[in-house]
Amino acid sequence: LREQLSRGGYLGGEGSEGRLDGELVNLYAGVAQLAPGTSGALTYRVSAVLRVRLFKGSTLLAQTDVSGSEDYLPALRPDVLTTEANRQAAIRRLASALASDAVTRLQTG
Repeated sequence: LREQLSRGGYLGGEGSEGRLDGELVNLYAGVAQLAPGTSGALTYRVSAVLRVRLFKGSTLLAQTDVSGSEDYLPALRPDVLTTEANRQAAIRRLASALASDAVTRLQTG
């Protein structure tokens, strides 16, 4: 969220009256699609719900929930490290998309 606000020129400093709180309400990771004829995963999916609240002092000005998901591939050969790297990349993409959606929703009311 901080990165998205900074990009848009909305990031306040230490003396800012505004405060943005984010809460990860739900996070799920699992198999999105099974490979035909096997019990192995063809793709995995990570999904999340993020709740963002905008305050001015102690007054709640706005609140929004954003959700999304990202798919990622397992390693071609049994390789836990590659699959985990793919999962981490999917989480970073999802976090960026959720933050962008949250900032957009808060800007448009």
